[in-house]
Amino acid sequence: GKMGEWRVLFDGTRAEICQVVIIGAGAAGLATAASLVQRGGGKVVLLEARGEVEGHWGGHYDDLAITSRRKHCSLPHYLLEPADGEEGGGTCTAADFVGYLRRYA
Repeated sequence: GKMGEWRVLFDGTRAEICQVVIIGAGAAGLATAASLVQRGGGKVVLLEARGEVEGHWGGHYDDLAITSRRKHCSLPHYLLEPADGEEGGGTCTAADFVGYLRRYA
């Protein structure tokens, strides 16, 4: 393709032309993609080895909770809503964060 464009082949059957390829559909990859799209960064493709939008959060850290308040864990352009009955946000479990990442995508 033209300079600055990538040809990405999916499943060996279809190809797409895009301007940005992001490796990893965890929190950082999703936030980067959202910010680029919001700024008019062209077509963005995220590649994720696990096939799920969750990064390492889904399956590795079942008992983990983010100790920062939920209001400080939001990704760009989409608020991580407070848990029921928790003013100020409370903490966030791994399952809560995986659900948030899936809704964010």
